[in-house]
Amino acid sequence: MKNLIVLFLLCFAASTWAQNIPSKHAFPSIAQFPELLAAAEGGDAEAQFNLGIMYRSGWGKGRDDADDKAVLWLEKAADQGHVKAQYELGSRALYFSNDVPLDIVESEFRRAANQGFAAAQYMLGWIYQYKANPDDPQNAELAFHWYHKAAEQGDNFSQYILSSWYFGGLNTMTTLDTAKAVAWLRKASQDQVYDVAQEILDQMDKLKSRNGNYMSLTQIRKAATQGNAEAQYMLGMMYMHGWGLTAQSSYVAVHDAAEAANWYRKAADQGHVQAQYALAFFVDDAESTRWFRKAADQGLAAAQYQLGWIYQNGLFGETKSNNHAVSWFRKAANQGYADAQYALGEMYRTGNSVKRNEAEATAWLRKAADQNHGKALYRLSEMHRDNRGIPNSEGLALLRKAADQHDPEARYALGQVYLNGWGVDKDEAQAMALIYQAADLGGYPAAKVDFHIAQDAFWIYQAADEGDADAQYNLAMMYMQGRSMPKDCAQAKIWWDKANTSRERKWEMPTCR
Repeated sequence: MKNLIVLFLLCFAASTWAQNIPSKHAFPSIAQFPELLAAAEGGDAEAQFNLGIMYRSGWGKGRDDADDKAVLWLEKAADQGHVKAQYELGSRALYFSNDVPLDIVESEFRRAANQGFAAAQYMLGWIYQYKANPDDPQNAELAFHWYHKAAEQGDNFSQYILSSWYFGGLNTMTTLDTAKAVAWLRKASQDQVYDVAQEILDQMDKLKSRNGNYMSLTQIRKAATQGNAEAQYMLGMMYMHGWGLTAQSSYVAVHDAAEAANWYRKAADQGHVQAQYALAFFVDDAESTRWFRKAADQGLAAAQYQLGWIYQNGLFGETKSNNHAVSWFRKAANQGYADAQYALGEMYRTGNSVKRNEAEATAWLRKAADQNHGKALYRLSEMHRDNRGIPNSEGLALLRKAADQHDPEARYALGQVYLNGWGVDKDEAQAMALIYQAADLGGYPAAKVDFHIAQDAFWIYQAADEGDADAQYNLAMMYMQGRSMPKDCAQAKIWWDKANTSRERKWEMPTCR
């Protein structure tokens, strides 16, 4: 784990995944595509947006004009006031077009931001904070303005940034105000995905004075310098996450790994268990194991789990030991640590390192699943399938829950359920949206293969529709054989005949039943 440092970086992708994820309408079946295209050409902004996202997401791969088509349809939707299309154009201009002037990027996001789209408001704040000239005080004002608008709408990233600025100060824009900092931090922590805010808030609670007031930055620094381990750990967290600290000459957050490790070590040397665990991620392999062990011996479940993982895989110079792995996993699992419960469940399910025990496996997997552990939910769903791999009603319910936890295997499996109509109405568009998400989330190989096959099929359809005889022939064969689409002899005949109209020598169509 040498020099493995996990720093929290604000980036557009995390803030926007939930708000601008492609819907199932961006993944129409081949049969649905003409209807979607007709709606888009008829001026339907939502259809135009979905076509733009469809091309942006990879449909039409292999066509030189795929990217141009994405921009064309997104611009049509954006010009009609479609906020997600406006936001998407801003994202493309900022991250995928190096030659686009910053004022053009800003104007794209501003269109959506002025309509109240929180993700665009956040991005404008981010642009003024990180992309614009930091020496211009007006940019600090604009960054604060847009972050504040997004925060008031519940954007957790913006709430987190405001809490940081109120705690550490932002030039003349925000005075030091610990109460406001904590209030915004508390709002940010309400998003369960955004756990760093909760971690900082928990540590702030530990540093309350006797009269119940939160410590200011100045007071934390003073206490840390005087040897207060909780304050030292707090400073380590602040430097790691860039919270409450800004560069003296600008308003850009300070992330300083060396300072974080320095303060973590001071607290760890005093026996602070969370600091010991945190420090293990900043040092070389041998020292990393030592700090994990110190924290694990004090009962920290996360450290116990890490030791189990180290022994299970024989990492960081430690000899592989199944007994040690099971022992540490069990210690963490007994404290309710979901990852350890899942690890134990998997060991008993597969017979890896322990004697296979289905009852024990199910018990531990269920404990992890009860905490919404995505992989545990998926494994349990697999136990509720018949010999054809089709889930029963309980298996389907577990699979949905696992997919909701962004597990790529579960998203892919649920996509297959919709693709084949297993216990649900068949929905090819929903299936492809889930398969796309699985491929995008975790690089799940089977999802990538299926998605690329669908891309190729769509490219063939579009080329066939534009009169390409070879594509028409291939499409006819796909309909005959049921490849990438339901078998349809009537459609096969239509496309075979179209292919023959442009051939000097007519080909005889094989029998299709």
